[in-house]
Amino acid sequence: MLTVALLMGIAFGVAAGFHPLLRFERPLLALACATFCLILLPLPLVLESRLGRLVAAIGCGLLALKIIDVSVGAAKGHRPNCPTYLAYLPNFGSFVLRKANAEPAGTRCENVIHLFRGTALMACGFLLLKGLYVIAWGNWPFFVEHLCKTLGFFVGVLGLFESFFAIARLMGARARNPHHAPLAARTPADFWRRYNRPIQQFFHENVFKPFGGRRRPVVLTLWVFFISALIHEFGFSLGAGHFQGYQLAFFMLHGMVVAATLGIKPRGVQAMVWVGLTLAFNVTTGLLFMASLDQIVPIYVNPLPQWLAGW
Repeated sequence: MLTVALLMGIAFGVAAGFHPLLRFERPLLALACATFCLILLPLPLVLESRLGRLVAAIGCGLLALKIIDVSVGAAKGHRPNCPTYLAYLPNFGSFVLRKANAEPAGTRCENVIHLFRGTALMACGFLLLKGLYVIAWGNWPFFVEHLCKTLGFFVGVLGLFESFFAIARLMGARARNPHHAPLAARTPADFWRRYNRPIQQFFHENVFKPFGGRRRPVVLTLWVFFISALIHEFGFSLGAGHFQGYQLAFFMLHGMVVAATLGIKPRGVQAMVWVGLTLAFNVTTGLLFMASLDQIVPIYVNPLPQWLAGW
């Protein structure tokens, strides 16, 4: 992972070099933004390890999102000074700089609790995944293995997000709470409002609102998920070394279901039914996401279902 850390240091240097260009006006600013993103995104290709390429692709992709965000902000007159910009780059708890000051800072005690909880969740997810590998999964149906390992992975990811958020706040930065009880989501649309809230805010402020999402919520929702699909497909395909298609299918399927459930707000007994249906939908479709990851880091002992293995 030393080479990944070195590459990410280079990526941060590239992203830091973008700050002087924020003084440009829109046409040149957009060109500069696109150029720097095109420099950042292929950097992971120099790595040999599949996992290393995936980790670096995620890091470079997040830095590209930050460059896009400050470019959109600069076009609206929000031009951060150099120290503010440099502090924003490693803060993965915020992806809309012009909105960061509206986020509560939290007390030191609250942030330490968040860090402890996030670390505990990461440890639980890791230990659960590690423990699951001692089970003879060949004697169990594939979907049981998928269910257990998806749970461990999801718990670990939630902990990772919360740890980033807590570290950023403890270092004095403003960061958005990464999630709001996503397992209690009543619909798929509600899930994506609750899950990964910093990235959700990025798309809301930089894609959904500027392109008239309030007037055309279904169309813009589908566009947001399509963009997210391309970003994830690029990162995972870069890691695997070939085009996969799983991420594209996963996010477009979710985009269509989210668009269909935007206006549904169940209550009472119906809400409990919807929570169960939403969880079942996420776990079932999560097979596409996990199959993508399985091509980079072996996840399953059982072979993938035939319809999926031959994708």
